[in-house]
Amino acid sequence: DVASAFRPGEWWPIVAARPSTYLIVFVLMGACSLALSMLAQVLSATIVLCCLVPLVVSPFRAYLGMVSSILFAFAYRSASQALGPAALDRIP
Repeated sequence: DVASAFRPGEWWPIVAARPSTYLIVFVLMGACSLALSMLAQVLSATIVLCCLVPLVVSPFRAYLGMVSSILFAFAYRSASQALGPAALDRIP
């Protein structure tokens, strides 16, 4: 639900339960995205390899999206387990 992004009262207690886990995922995804952007720039620097940019970057970008979803799901599960079921019921 996109609207839940604008209701921090619902998701902030879960993030606050294990902020280091979310920080690790953010840093890891940022580093992977930076590496992919650097690869695209290197490929774009030559006339011959610039034709490969869409063919190389698109599958890696899709894979990075899937991996980031899985890692954020693990972070959410870890934080939810740290809170316990009773605390999750009190979250509005």
